[in-house]
Amino acid sequence: MKKRMTSLVLALAMWLSLCTTVFAADTEAEDTPLILSDADDIATYESYDVEMTDQDEYVFVDPDLVTPITRAGGDTYLYSYYKYVRHVIKRYDITPAQNGVFLVSVARGQTKSTTKTVKNTGIIGFKADASVDFRKAISSKLGANAQYELTVSVTTEEKFTFPAGEPGNSASFYLGIGYDEVTYTYDIYDVYLGSGSGGGMGTGNYTKNRATVGTTIDSPKKVVYSRTASY
Repeated sequence: MKKRMTSLVLALAMWLSLCTTVFAADTEAEDTPLILSDADDIATYESYDVEMTDQDEYVFVDPDLVTPITRAGGDTYLYSYYKYVRHVIKRYDITPAQNGVFLVSVARGQTKSTTKTVKNTGIIGFKADASVDFRKAISSKLGANAQYELTVSVTTEEKFTFPAGEPGNSASFYLGIGYDEVTYTYDIYDVYLGSGSGGGMGTGNYTKNRATVGTTIDSPKKVVYSRTASY
């Protein structure tokens, strides 16, 4: 799993200038999520790139293309699909880490792991321009569920050590949810059944490339951070 380290200075800057609220779909969340309210207490902050799935295509039926009767000599619409093209990270860490879940405490000089797998969940923030099917296509690529929730975890194999160079005698580690601003691009294809006109020529399915579309999302990711204490 790829990791990127973010300095304490960056974490402080984000807290001061980017205390924004993440939106699920395009509606405001009912409950305000917990955030890192004491940025000056953060000893380490580490974020992880999302491990995407191999779901590059998402099949759907466009009701605007479905006709109850196919004219003689016409072609019958079957289905459509989104095909993943690329994604580009526009901004890293657009919010402070949210919904921190305690992992483990370690004393200076200690290395420990959790006693069980710990999980946390973040919700993909979509813009209003993304259709429901487009949202589902991106959600499946990210491995999120039907509610656009992405689950991250820390396993018992991951080790935690008191941060080097930090004051204090103990450090507490937490699993949080961070967000990057990411633009996704997909192609839309429509699949038709040929009419078989012209003495059987043209039979079988064929595909039309309808359009290339894109949208920008607030993409949840795994964040592990720590705080130190004198006790």
